[in-house]
Amino acid sequence: LPAPPPPPHPLPLPFLMIRRPPRSTHCISSAASDVYKRQVLHRHSAKAAVVSWKPADLVNKLEKLLAALSNVKDGEVLQDKDFTVSLNVKKPNVAIVFPGQGSQQANMGSKLYRRHQWAKDMVNDADRVLAKEDLSIEGGIFHKNLHKQRPEAIAKVLENIKQTEFSQPSIVLNSALWMTRLKKLGIKANAVAGHSLGELTALWAAGSISFQDLIQMATLRGRFMSAKGDAAGSMAFLGCTRIQAEELLSRVDGYLTIANLNSDGQTIVSGDKQAIQDLIKLAESSGLRSKELSVSNAFHSKYMDEASQKFAAALKDKSISAPKMKLYSGLTAKELGDEDLSAYLAKQMLGEVNYIGMIRHIAESHN
Repeated sequence: LPAPPPPPHPLPLPFLMIRRPPRSTHCISSAASDVYKRQVLHRHSAKAAVVSWKPADLVNKLEKLLAALSNVKDGEVLQDKDFTVSLNVKKPNVAIVFPGQGSQQANMGSKLYRRHQWAKDMVNDADRVLAKEDLSIEGGIFHKNLHKQRPEAIAKVLENIKQTEFSQPSIVLNSALWMTRLKKLGIKANAVAGHSLGELTALWAAGSISFQDLIQMATLRGRFMSAKGDAAGSMAFLGCTRIQAEELLSRVDGYLTIANLNSDGQTIVSGDKQAIQDLIKLAESSGLRSKELSVSNAFHSKYMDEASQKFAAALKDKSISAPKMKLYSGLTAKELGDEDLSAYLAKQMLGEVNYIGMIRHIAESHN
């Protein structure tokens, strides 16, 4: 292949990743090489990405890439299972949406922690904050060879990490780790948003709060939202629209309320534990998919009244500055403006998450 011009910086994106230098790139067919020389060499704004694990595999994928280059049109991104290539594509707007509770997993973020010193530093900083609550990310989330443990040991780990006082700081830390990784790769966001708890991470990504405040606020939020035994509610997923969910709720005794509108086919409900169980049975008998969520309380419901008040009081001493990029609300589905962000975060614990509206508004706002 002709030598490419020197990159403007050490790690341009997209870039070619190989595990070891291929020894057989000379095997690339002369026909593909001729196509490249005739039709692609003058296209300096063509970019491609190939991931390969073996020299022979790399040769095969590069042959396919070279053949495809002649068919790429201006402004087009061509995606294949073996490569991605673009030509004269304008830099896209990027919105990053951070997850909330229920997204926790054992060993999340552990790859970054093991491979990068900056990730170790972030985890250590988080653990210093969590130590005041007698919690630890390294000891609570990271478990080597967990899949080799006995089923009861695995179940215990999963039960522990779903407890909201631990899952909330763990989730925002994991999001912050991967956001930092993306930044180091040159991927920058034009807008950020979050699903419930994820709005705290979005505030951090937008430059409104420090990393230490992110961990501390998530820890406090988790502690205030936790409940034990009969004092706790529950949540369920329903594979239906809001209208269908409201019809089901009207046929169940006990307290139930819609907590999240995640998609046209996914509605989340909070409420009394027994009412949630009855709702799941009714949904299944109606032919709808349903499942109780792996959470420790009924979030975005009246079960959060006291927690919201405590969180509002705790945030009075926190410095939350105006976001440095577009920040979208999960409650109103619109861009946050001059709102009192401390008051908003407390109110958000009670309100219904309009995830559908938020994603649609972000997409429409950024063409």
